[in-house]
Amino acid sequence: MITKATTSRYLLGDFINFIKNILVIITGNAIVASEIKTFTEALQAKHLQIDAAYAYQKDSPESKEIETQDVRRDVAFMGIKTVANGFAMHFDEAKRQAAKAILACIAKYGKDIQVQSDTTETTILDKMVTDFETDPILVAACETLGITSWVGELKAANQKFNAKFLERNKKYALKPKESASELKPQVTKVYEALMVQIDSRNNIDTTGKYTPLVNEINALIAQHNNKVTARESSGGNASTAAPKG
Repeated sequence: MITKATTSRYLLGDFINFIKNILVIITGNAIVASEIKTFTEALQAKHLQIDAAYAYQKDSPESKEIETQDVRRDVAFMGIKTVANGFAMHFDEAKRQAAKAILACIAKYGKDIQVQSDTTETTILDKMVTDFETDPILVAACETLGITSWVGELKAANQKFNAKFLERNKKYALKPKESASELKPQVTKVYEALMVQIDSRNNIDTTGKYTPLVNEINALIAQHNNKVTARESSGGNASTAAPKG
C-alpha cells in the first residue's frame, strides 16, 4: 500500500521536486509503466505547468541561479574596471597605457553597464569580452595588467547567465495563467489519482511486479514526510510553508 504523502505541508519547491521524482521512478519502471501510461502522462502535463509557473518566482532554483550568475558577472566586470582605474595612475608608463586602453574599451559601451537590462548587459559583455580577446592592443593590455584570467571569468559568468536565462525563458511558453501555488491543488489531485491506480493494480496483481515500484514510491514519500516533520518540529511554520492545497 502506498503511504499517504502529506503534500499540503510540502514547501512548493519540495512539492514540485517530489512530483518530478515520482515521474522519474514510474517511467523508469518499464515493467508497469505502460499499464499506467495515461495517468502518468496526465501528471507529467501538470508538472510541466507548475514547474513553468514556479520558474519565474524569486525562490525558484532557476531564478536563484540566474541571480547568482548575474552577481558573478557583475563582480568580474567591476573587478576588471576597478583594477584598470588603479593602474591608470601607476608610475609605470606601460601599465598606465594598458589601463587606459582597457578603460577606453569599457567606456565605448556606456556607463553603468552592470545595471542595464539582463539581455542588454549580456550583449554588451559578450562584445566587450570579444574585444579583450581579439584586439591585439587589448590582449596585450590584459597581459600587462595580469587580468587575462579575469576576462576569462567574466566570459564564463556571462555565458552561464545567458544559458540559464534562456533555459528559464523556454518555460515561458508553458507558463499558465495560474501561479504555482494555485496549481498545486490541481497537481495533487492528478498525483493522487495516479497513486490510486498503482495501489489498485498492486492489490489485484498476483505476480508482485508492482512491489518494487510501490517500495520506491514509499521510500520517496517517507523522505519528504520526514523532512516536513523535521522542519515543523524545529520551528518551521506558516511563514515558511507552502500554501495548503
